[in-house]
Amino acid sequence: MNIRVITKNDPDFPKCLRNETLYFLGNRSLLKNRLFTITGTKDSDREGISNAKNFATELIKNNVTPVTGFAPGIEKAVADCGECICILPCGLSPSCVYPKVHQSLYKEVLENGGLLLSLETPDTKAAKWTFPKRNKLLAQIGEGVLVVQAGESSDTIRFSKWGRRVYTIPGSISNVRYAGNNILLKTGAKAATSPCDILEDLGINKKETIENTECELTELQQTVLKCLDGESHFEQIMAKTGLILPEVIETVTGLELLGMAEEIKPCIYRKIRR
Repeated sequence: MNIRVITKNDPDFPKCLRNETLYFLGNRSLLKNRLFTITGTKDSDREGISNAKNFATELIKNNVTPVTGFAPGIEKAVADCGECICILPCGLSPSCVYPKVHQSLYKEVLENGGLLLSLETPDTKAAKWTFPKRNKLLAQIGEGVLVVQAGESSDTIRFSKWGRRVYTIPGSISNVRYAGNNILLKTGAKAATSPCDILEDLGINKKETIENTECELTELQQTVLKCLDGESHFEQIMAKTGLILPEVIETVTGLELLGMAEEIKPCIYRKIRR
């Protein structure tokens, strides 16, 4: 495996960085794109995972490359979305991958056209001192940072403030996974309730992309999507459309993968507002 180096003298070196030496594996051409960091807690819930995938997918569709860490939860959800950049807190040698449970994710990111980055030499193990360096790079490499979910004492709150623009998804005051989000909102972060909030600030008009996506839906998907203007249980969708349960499950799953629907509770879905 050919781990290579990018320095400030390289044309692909991110202009917002200074003198860092970056080690990389994978699709280095992603560094030429506009970059935006998406991060959040390891202790995410279904809603957080859905939101992370929705925002990452929409950024990719609009030629903005998501950057994320390599932790479970929110960051893994972003990494699962395809052509993204993952910054590791360790060297890029397969034997050093941290966390160990992400050995398969390491391979999947590369297979899906993504890029792995690190500030550490290839054989460096993750350690207490490698995480702050990684976090600072994660915050500063993109045009902004989106915090999807963060607890009250999450490191994500601290390092996100190094970003040029900080966004967060508002959450229920009774959900501890959003305690950090609400702290960020109080201290000046911008609320992001849709990928449009970020894309518009980046000067990207997403309207045409949305219209094209909806035109490409099958007749069945369009019918089910109309049922999701409010929160709808599978049984309600079946009653309104006359579909059988396997058809509803298959259709709603397809809409979820397109980033057009999300699961609120088991078997209860709603349309994602754009």
